[in-house]
Amino acid sequence: MDRAEAFTKFPTAKEVRVFLDTISFSGCGFGVTAEGDRVFLNARLVSAVGLREGDTVTCQILPNYEDRRDDVPFRAIRADNPRRVVVTVDQDYDDPPEVVVGQNISEEPTIKDRILQHLRDTGPTCTGTLVKVMGDPSLGTTEMHALCSAMHKVGTIARADVYRRAGQDRASMVVWALSANEFEVDQ
Repeated sequence: MDRAEAFTKFPTAKEVRVFLDTISFSGCGFGVTAEGDRVFLNARLVSAVGLREGDTVTCQILPNYEDRRDDVPFRAIRADNPRRVVVTVDQDYDDPPEVVVGQNISEEPTIKDRILQHLRDTGPTCTGTLVKVMGDPSLGTTEMHALCSAMHKVGTIARADVYRRAGQDRASMVVWALSANEFEVDQ
C-alpha cells in the first residue's frame, strides 16, 4: 500500500515522525511523537520494516482502538524503513560492474543506550545537554524530553523538575539521572 492508498483507505491517517523507544519481547513497538503522544506499532509492521529501538521513522497513524486509547492514543498503519540501502559498484573496468546491495546496518548502541551511558559517566543531566551530547539532528529538545519521559514512565531513569522561582507553573528545566539517589547533595 503506497501513501496515496493509505490516505484513501484511511482518510483520517496523519503522517508523523515517531521515535521508537521500545520493542517488546513479543515484537510490538512503542514510540513517541514530537508532541509526546505514544504510538503503537504491531509486531508484523516492526518486523516487515526492520525497525530497531532508537529508530526515528515516518509513520501514518490513526487513533488507537477505543479500549487502548487511554494508554497509547495512536497506532501506526504504515512505516518507512529509516535505514538506506547501500549500493557498492566495483570500479574494476576490465570486468562489467558488479553491484552489491546491502543494508547499512551497524551494531551501534541505541539512543536509549547512549543516554544511559552518558548518565552513568556524568551523573544528572538536563534535557538540553542530552540533545547536544547525542548530536542527532533528528532529536531536538521536544523529542529528547519525550524519550526521557517515556524512559522515566517505565522506571528506567529518574526525573527532577527544577524551578527558578517559587510559584512558576512550569519547570524551568528537567534533570534526568539513573536514580533519585543521584539528586541528593552530600553535605
